Amino acid sequence: MLYMASRTQLMGELIAPALQRGACVLCDRWVSSTIAYQVAGGAEPESVLRAYEAALRDVWPDLTVILDLHPEKGLERAGRLGGHDRMESKGIEFHRCVRDIFLTQAREHANSFLVVDAEGDIEQVQARLRDLVSQWARRQQKPDG
Repeated sequence: MLYMASRTQLMGELIAPALQRGACVLCDRWVSSTIAYQVAGGAEPESVLRAYEAALRDVWPDLTVILDLHPEKGLERAGRLGGHDRMESKGIEFHRCVRDIFLTQAREHANSFLVVDAEGDIEQVQARLRDLVSQWARRQQKPDG
């Protein structure tokens, strides 16, 4: 509930006003993260979704980007950046489960999720990200029918 309260405050104070101005809003975490981490920790997916829908009235991002990396590599990278926080200190099985939940969400909502291979250096990942987001944006501009 604390994550949802935080997201509700963020929506009211920053995101909604920015969207009303016509701005593009980028967040580094949103409901897909809450679902992945809470469900991996033992919560029921339906209860996480109900809490989200109650808190944010079912407002969903146009696009969710998952920077996908095998958990072992991700934890190795995180360790090089100064150690592990509370979430990173959980076991490898937890992180494998989190990744699987993210990828399941992407498969189930393919029109609003992109999975970017995060293997390689910053320039390689950034090039893949730009490519995939550009392709997604072009698909959004095509008229239906």
